[in-house]
Amino acid sequence: MKTLFTDEELLDALIEWPGEHNGIKYLIACTVRTPSPHMEYDKAWATYILLSEVQHEEFKAKINNAPWNCGQTYYRKHSQEFLDFWLPLNLKAKFDGGWYRMGDDFQHIFNDGKHDIYDLRYMKQHIENVIDFLTTNEEK
Repeated sequence: MKTLFTDEELLDALIEWPGEHNGIKYLIACTVRTPSPHMEYDKAWATYILLSEVQHEEFKAKINNAPWNCGQTYYRKHSQEFLDFWLPLNLKAKFDGGWYRMGDDFQHIFNDGKHDIYDLRYMKQHIENVIDFLTTNEEK
């Protein structure tokens, strides 16, 4: 059976999965890395939430306390123009003005020895836990 991509073509490729949970858009990203004796893992995972300006204002008091992996490692406000070349089409139409992308990654010393459990299902559960924390009224 012929595959869509060869193993060599997938090396250093970025693969993204967009989604939405409790009204908050998210993005899971995975870079398939070239094998190296200096790294124990071959996939670099990251998760992001995408917030409109209104959502950011609503949740900003809780963002730093959310259950990020080793803390929040990415935080940036983007302009509407940035949507044209970055955000997947099915999510783009949902933002009227500027928006925020914030998230975390799984390439820290804390993650050593755990890379065999990281997969798309794990990342989806992780980012949905972050979103649940933001969208519930009680602190966990």
